[in-house]
Amino acid sequence: MTQQTFRGRDLREALAAVKSSLGEEALVVSTASVRDGLFGRAVEVVAQEPDTAATPLPRNEIALAAYRTATAPEPKGPAFDERLKPLEAEMRRLRAQLVSFVSRPGAVRGGHLGDASSDTPIVAHLISLGFSLEMARAWSARITQSKDFMVAVEKLVWDAVDLTGPVGAAGARVCMCVGPSGAGKTTTIAKWAAAAALEENKRVVVITLDTFRAGAIEQLARYTKLIGCELLTAKNAAQLMAALDAHAAADLILIDTPGRDPSTQPELVEIGKKLIARDKRTEIHLALPAMYGPRALRAVVQSYRGFSVNRICFTKIDETHDFAPLAAVIANDRLPLSYWTTGQRIPEDIELVSTAGVVSRVVPSLITALCGESIVVEERFV
Repeated sequence: MTQQTFRGRDLREALAAVKSSLGEEALVVSTASVRDGLFGRAVEVVAQEPDTAATPLPRNEIALAAYRTATAPEPKGPAFDERLKPLEAEMRRLRAQLVSFVSRPGAVRGGHLGDASSDTPIVAHLISLGFSLEMARAWSARITQSKDFMVAVEKLVWDAVDLTGPVGAAGARVCMCVGPSGAGKTTTIAKWAAAAALEENKRVVVITLDTFRAGAIEQLARYTKLIGCELLTAKNAAQLMAALDAHAAADLILIDTPGRDPSTQPELVEIGKKLIARDKRTEIHLALPAMYGPRALRAVVQSYRGFSVNRICFTKIDETHDFAPLAAVIANDRLPLSYWTTGQRIPEDIELVSTAGVVSRVVPSLITALCGESIVVEERFV
């Protein structure tokens, strides 16, 4: 059953909207007090129509439900939900399919990342998701040696995750966001600034190096004016360093950057190195769009490797339902994860990454991919 979200100034108004749209018998799934814009509050209610018939689950949700069924205690008593029976059947199908794959060595014929001619199909699937050959073989060995492949996949993902705290939590005064054009760097900077200035009462300064893109400065100017923090521009490393010196009293300095290939902009790479040399606590977050395909994700990470990146912020996770390729980024590069961005609203649509959050998003997609079903990725991101 499709769920809908309703907002109101208070619970009474939100529930009135629910009843008006879905009727008196609507089922309320959850309620929450949420931020409305920069300063307001609202009540948000998630509701759905009465559940009169079972609704097929999306493919990834079936995989996650199957995983949960496999690891949950056996239900007892007459209240056992009959709707779990199709999920149990799906779980058995997935398990049988993986066992079949594992038993067929030599299915991979010389992948482009190395000679994998003697490897299992699990290695092939992992390589197709962007895993290095070495990492694919290590994960495949762990999966095939386990008595329960779903638990093995969850454990692998869980162990691979490394986390950071909020921006500045480790003592950094300077935090820079880099990444490809359209990755959401500017809105991410605005979300960080709003949280630090409005919720933590910090003195925040925003500096933009993006003087190339039309409207970039104007966009940040609107955000910083609403937030109440200062905005500066810098065209080169010398101007940036001078601005940092002039604002030594600021609690937090956030630096926005242009979305240009670092290989064509050596000065940007040098800026990253100078910032780290100036203060080793400096945070350099790579904004990585979650909806990119495996090859695009790998290319972006590799191109920014010389930028002294020390954190990854996955952006636009609301624009994809396939998180399996993110497992390769997490496993291959072992860079700490900082944030997810989940939409355009400032400052609401951003979350600190948690290990449980990574597992709940990545594991179902990864299980589906390892069972040999095709991964749907928009062609322009592959």
